[in-house]
Amino acid sequence: MKFFTLDTVFQFSWGQVVTAFWQRYPNPNSKHVLSEDVIERWLCGDKLFTKRLIQKKGSIPKWGERIITGCSHAYVVEESMLDLASHTLTTYTRNINLKEISTIDEKCVYTPTGEDGGQHTMCQRFGWVASKVRFSGGMIEKFAFHKFKKSTVKSALGFQFVLNRLFTPDFETEHKSRTEKLKDSAKKAKELAKSSAEKAKLKVLHKSSCDGHTDSKS
Repeated sequence: MKFFTLDTVFQFSWGQVVTAFWQRYPNPNSKHVLSEDVIERWLCGDKLFTKRLIQKKGSIPKWGERIITGCSHAYVVEESMLDLASHTLTTYTRNINLKEISTIDEKCVYTPTGEDGGQHTMCQRFGWVASKVRFSGGMIEKFAFHKFKKSTVKSALGFQFVLNRLFTPDFETEHKSRTEKLKDSAKKAKELAKSSAEKAKLKVLHKSSCDGHTDSKS
């Protein structure tokens, strides 16, 4: 079993983070998330409990295709407890398919942090990855662990994007402007590369023509 922790501070209040939590999909960093559905939700005193099913598009390395066949999607159950009294949001996620190959469990705890009455929010993330497959279990565990760690970084970036979209004034306008500038730069770079390739091709043709003319004179 492999274990890791990751702390992320969001520059938003706990109330804003909780509001954005239920709206974090879709975002530019979660294109692999295909759907999310609430299975159960109930209130007990000051605590709100929710269970959701999340479907994701999976990717398998070439060597893993011999072990895993006919499965391109991953299904994850997310259970959360929102405690209004203690200002804590705790989430638990686990995969429910491919468990015979590997298990991935994650716990996140969101709490107010910082000075000035806790104007920011800390996310403490804990992850466990394990595989019991004989012979190749270590390889599977290592692959799943590194992929999971990478996905947590993308998840935090995606959550940050949603927070900015919801609570940062003019974020949408600035984001669209930056996106358009990047697209324009990419288009110009593509056109420049195409032009350079055409010039290089013309030089080669010209050289070949000159060499042929010289040979004919000889």
